[in-house]
Amino acid sequence: MNEYMKAPIWNKGNDNSPPNTFKAAKVVKRLSVKNMDVIVTPQALYRSATLNGTFVLGKDEEATLPKSGWTNVEVFALWFGHRLKTRGPNFKIDMSKAKIVRNYTGEVDFYIAK
Repeated sequence: MNEYMKAPIWNKGNDNSPPNTFKAAKVVKRLSVKNMDVIVTPQALYRSATLNGTFVLGKDEEATLPKSGWTNVEVFALWFGHRLKTRGPNFKIDMSKAKIVRNYTGEVDFYIAK
């Protein structure tokens, strides 16, 4: 996903580094995507924040997800404008309440911040 890869890499300890955790973080920006595999979830946990929404799945992620139970799911989303160096963040998601949508075209949740 191009928008994710264009973002600055999160370098912990840097003056511009985002907080490690932030309980009140929420989705503050969405993106338009075309033909992407997404996960729609009413509850995702990441860095002490509870989020809901539609997120682009990490590559090859949709093939390995269980149908129920809490599991770590790689998605493409920015944390306070930063990305991880080698992959997308892993959200903890209850798969019994989530839904995978293939070839989705529309708005996705992308930027998580204050």
